[in-house]
Amino acid sequence: MPEGSADGFEAMRAAILPMFRWELSSPEDRSRFTAMVHSTFFDGLSIGGSEAMRSTIVRDNAVVASAGLDDVVVQAYVGADYRCRIEGQIRLIRAGDVLVYDLTRPLAIEAETVSNLSLIIPRGRIRPLVRTLDHAHGLVIRRESRIGRIVFNHLVELKMRAPAFAAETAAEAAAVTTALAGACIGPAPEAQTEIRHALRCGLRSLILARIEQELGNPDLNVDALTQAFGLSRASLYRLFEPLGGVSNYITQRRLARMATLLARTGSENKRILVLANRYGFTNYSAFSRLFRQTFGVAPRDFRASRRKAQEPDGDGHHDLGLSMAAVNDWLRTRAVSESFR
Repeated sequence: MPEGSADGFEAMRAAILPMFRWELSSPEDRSRFTAMVHSTFFDGLSIGGSEAMRSTIVRDNAVVASAGLDDVVVQAYVGADYRCRIEGQIRLIRAGDVLVYDLTRPLAIEAETVSNLSLIIPRGRIRPLVRTLDHAHGLVIRRESRIGRIVFNHLVELKMRAPAFAAETAAEAAAVTTALAGACIGPAPEAQTEIRHALRCGLRSLILARIEQELGNPDLNVDALTQAFGLSRASLYRLFEPLGGVSNYITQRRLARMATLLARTGSENKRILVLANRYGFTNYSAFSRLFRQTFGVAPRDFRASRRKAQEPDGDGHHDLGLSMAAVNDWLRTRAVSESFR
């Protein structure tokens, strides 16, 4: 799409017209209009988003009638607040809040900066999971609520992971995602089991994201997580049973982070124990033993193999039982399976 031009704006308008009519605040904005739209389809659902300058995005009765879409959208704005005109009311939606709307009904969104994540679910997929869709249009789940945090985090993860989904993973992710949307709208009695499973997956994913952020925090432990998420120790333990336990999971993620650091060019000038201390490993012998158990090679030898592979005359085959491709595959496999198990 042409950028910074009226042609770019017209191309955008035409592309999204089945869903919205895109409007700008002033004619001058057309000449400097820039935007980016992306989407990924997985098992009948779509996760995507858009980024653009100040805009008004309208879905009035004419647009609703023109395309006949009847999907349900779960949307979150990432970087800025916005206003939504819906059912005759104007609602302020903050960055991080989650908005649900029904494409069979009109609405308009006014945003100073467009930066959103949008999940589109076919009506037939979500209808069996909810009591009714009558009250879904304009539903706002605030970012302070647990379900709001779970769904927002889930949308962010979907955007990152969906392009790499295999068919089996896509089907499982779609089921969990649809059930989470059902939890927001109001689950049907017969869908309670499926909804509870989705909420457990979503909550665990939220906790996993916190763990990734806090790997370098020496106070990251079971007590810190129970306090942060308002869980009992027993509830937290149950969530992490499929992952081998909370403490074990934290240790494995710290080891994985260490493997990444040791593989990085420039790490040869830093003592391994100094790096390990950043992630709670204060005893080198214990750390080395855990690293070898996990990756099949001692940390010193692992770093040496990376250095040798990067030398101009190296043959690149000194993997000592572990190639970087294997590390990357291991990390990627764990990331996908843990998010949607």
